[in-house]
Amino acid sequence: MNQERKDRHASHLPEAGGVRTKVEVDNDRVRVIRFHFEPHAKIPMHAAPDVVSVALTDGHLRITHPDGTIKDYHYKVGDADWAPAQSHAGENMTSAPLEFIAIQLKR
Repeated sequence: MNQERKDRHASHLPEAGGVRTKVEVDNDRVRVIRFHFEPHAKIPMHAAPDVVSVALTDGHLRITHPDGTIKDYHYKVGDADWAPAQSHAGENMTSAPLEFIAIQLKR
């Protein structure tokens, strides 16, 4: 197995009850993180870099920004999206688990 592909949990990523993260790849160019939200799970406010995300499940994710602005994202399996660096909190708005891959480009 490639040294950069290790099964490890990202201890410095924001986690909360019902939210798990797993770093799939982390090197000097890219970081790939798997996010798993249990039904109605919330992740606290955190700073996130520029990111491309790919939905692994259908879902509805609510993002809340520090100024209170709310944005709802409705995903289908395979949907891809890009977001600029930002601070936000997140919440799975459904009664089903939500899972996605986040790809953070470092340069």
